[in-house]
Amino acid sequence: MNEKVLISVTDKRGIEELAAGLHSRGIGIVASGGTADAIEASGVAVTRVESITGFPGILDGRVKTLHPLIFGGVLGDIHKPSHLEEMDRYSIHAFSLVVCNFYDFRAAMKKDGHELQKMIEKIDIGGPSMLRAAAKNHRSCLPLFDPAAYPTLLKDLDEAGSLREIPLEKRIRYSAEAFAYTAEYEAMIATFFRAGTDSTDTLPSSIHLSLRKTADMRYGENPFQKAALYSRGDDVIWTQLQGKELSYNNYADLQSAREIVLSYQRPASVIIKHSNPCGFGLGKTQTEAYLAAVSTDPVSYFGGIVGFNSQVTGETAEVLKKSFLECIIAPEFSPKALEILNKKSNLRLLCYSDSIIREDLELKVLDVGVLVQERDTLHQDRSEWTCVTKQKPGEEDMNALELGWNLVKHVKSNAVVFASADRLLGVGAGQMSRVDSVKIAIRKSREAGLDLQGSILASDAFFPFADVVDQVKDLNIRGIIQPGGSIRDEEVIEACDREGLFMLFTGKRHFRH
Repeated sequence: MNEKVLISVTDKRGIEELAAGLHSRGIGIVASGGTADAIEASGVAVTRVESITGFPGILDGRVKTLHPLIFGGVLGDIHKPSHLEEMDRYSIHAFSLVVCNFYDFRAAMKKDGHELQKMIEKIDIGGPSMLRAAAKNHRSCLPLFDPAAYPTLLKDLDEAGSLREIPLEKRIRYSAEAFAYTAEYEAMIATFFRAGTDSTDTLPSSIHLSLRKTADMRYGENPFQKAALYSRGDDVIWTQLQGKELSYNNYADLQSAREIVLSYQRPASVIIKHSNPCGFGLGKTQTEAYLAAVSTDPVSYFGGIVGFNSQVTGETAEVLKKSFLECIIAPEFSPKALEILNKKSNLRLLCYSDSIIREDLELKVLDVGVLVQERDTLHQDRSEWTCVTKQKPGEEDMNALELGWNLVKHVKSNAVVFASADRLLGVGAGQMSRVDSVKIAIRKSREAGLDLQGSILASDAFFPFADVVDQVKDLNIRGIIQPGGSIRDEEVIEACDREGLFMLFTGKRHFRH
């Protein structure tokens, strides 16, 4: 029985080379529509699907391969005599390989995602059906979809001598990849339809993740843990310009850096250590902003991740090169900055896009299931805050409160920060007691030689007692911003009034575990 393959692809990269390789090995090719045109144009003989089925593509091309003479050839198990007998009775020729990839639904969503009818026509039916059929019947018919795998298929073919002789363990691997590909495709479509039907008041009734491995890492948080990056699509979000490969921990810190600086229009710089901001500054220039960030904690920033919200200049690069840093992430780097920083070959430089459509949900895997929550993207206007004390903040105070409240939500709970209008002055992160977080923030600011006089304190959650006010009463800070909502709020307010501090309630907390 001569071997035949069935080819129907939207992504035609490498298809001419594959067709030529199969043809030169004596394998017959059956193809549909534009795929047949492309193979024929390359000079390779091809049998068109319609010459087998006796039907042209009908219903605006919705039906081309959906026919017993095609699917019988894909699903017929050549190891079963009863299948062979039936296939012979109906003149069905077995296919040894199906090569198929689908309409690009992801690209269609970007272009026509708001037009339902156009999107419906981008839902592939015949392609997934053929590939799934081949994957099911992998003992007789191999499934193949990825142009990058075409050379591997030809190599496996040469080693085995024929498509039918490719070993079972390899056939199972081809099948697993094909089912993963069809699952990813169906997940995209399900997500598209779900977005238009689920209530905005509730989380979705089901979640379909479609993730592809895009990078292996040397290890995870620790050297004994394996790790990799899986992405939802092919969009290039961060582009690495130089340096060593990114680590698991680098990715988490880079995410935090980018999120923080994009909150500002003025030149801004942040320094991240262990997912917490250990330095932040605003300035008239980028260099001024970076030096302000360094001043928050001139010891801990060593080996940190630095983020900017504007193109890195040559002037800033001259300052950056003086320190040991792990990564720098920014929208872009000037040619002069790249020339300067290229001399530090291990330093990772990354560009990011500021127009990314973020996923709305965060997921955390547990033994009992997956916790899902909306991402904390809450932005409060100053008008939403309530001053609950006799003392009121001035305009400069409001700028400091805004900076502190924006930063404290990026610090691990229990979180406390001291801030001025243009920089972070002290950070207390991840303590079991809010009092301990305040102590740490005060100690860190003193070690950095910073004066907290005239600053504000921001807390990610309410004060259960007035003890925090007692801790800061001798620092000459101006006031406090916190969510409020404690049963002892009145005690805390009275303590602030007694010390001449203003205090604002936001009505919203920002736990970050």
